[in-house]
Amino acid sequence: MPKRIFDSLLDERVVEAVTCPMVRAHVADRLPQIAVEAGRGVVHAFIPQSHRPGGAAEVERSCR
Repeated sequence: MPKRIFDSLLDERVVEAVTCPMVRAHVADRLPQIAVEAGRGVVHAFIPQSHRPGGAAEVERSCR
């Protein structure tokens, strides 16, 4: 697909100083973003924790 985009840019004379590796890198960066915008991709999110370290720990005691 990057090759077709590159050829299309050259044919339509949209840009002059672009190389195929530049288009390939841009497409690789944009595809995941486009998938997320379309509701099909994986959203990477960070959820901060609000508990104290060790505050929610459970200990199992065995009977002897």
